Amino acid sequence: MVLTASRNAFWVRYQPEEDESLEETLTVVDKVLYGDRRTKTTGKGGYFGGVLLDGDGHEVVDLVICMPSRVAVSSVLNPDKWRRKGARGTFRDGKYPEESETAHRFVKRWCDAMNVKAFTREVGSRDEANRVLKQYYDRENRRMRQKRGDREISKPRGLRTRKQIPCARSPSEVPTVEVSHDTGNRVADLRPSVQTFVDLDFDFSLPVEGLYCVFLKWNGSEESSGANCLFF
Repeated sequence: MVLTASRNAFWVRYQPEEDESLEETLTVVDKVLYGDRRTKTTGKGGYFGGVLLDGDGHEVVDLVICMPSRVAVSSVLNPDKWRRKGARGTFRDGKYPEESETAHRFVKRWCDAMNVKAFTREVGSRDEANRVLKQYYDRENRRMRQKRGDREISKPRGLRTRKQIPCARSPSEVPTVEVSHDTGNRVADLRPSVQTFVDLDFDFSLPVEGLYCVFLKWNGSEESSGANCLFF
């Protein structure tokens, strides 16, 4: 038995004393499963099983139990605990899902394995057991979605927001370029103003030698020509 494992589905076989009724057996099962936790908001589990005769002719109770939350395997499949909770009979055997097996598959497998036709008395139902399992998985899915949502909206550690400095320039101001022409086909003096060219819409699909033509045209100069263009 893996003492540290926790599951929410089990199969148990209990052999009651000759004078121990099925109702007394189910009371012991409740005490083993819940103890003082029966009033908790997780609710009560469900089970399906019945009374039958084993191969040796002994009357036993087989139960598939589904819990609304995971509990320690050692707290359910511990014969000493069954005796402490009032069992007068014998805890014969118990099973739980392995790591690679889901609770749904485990419950189906053991419900199918039980010889229902041999039951002299049946308790619970498969629907009840599956209902508890569905509640468990629905709650787990909500918890995982909430966990993912909290992780997405939380800021990454170490992320800092850069303070934005307002621009001192009025939106109505536009950058200007002062150009003086010398004789010949060259620009004698190009003195940009203090403002930057952030408002200028460049067309970077033009060749490099045509960029200065764009400056002149945008600045209200006459249509660009070879004399007005700066070649590189």
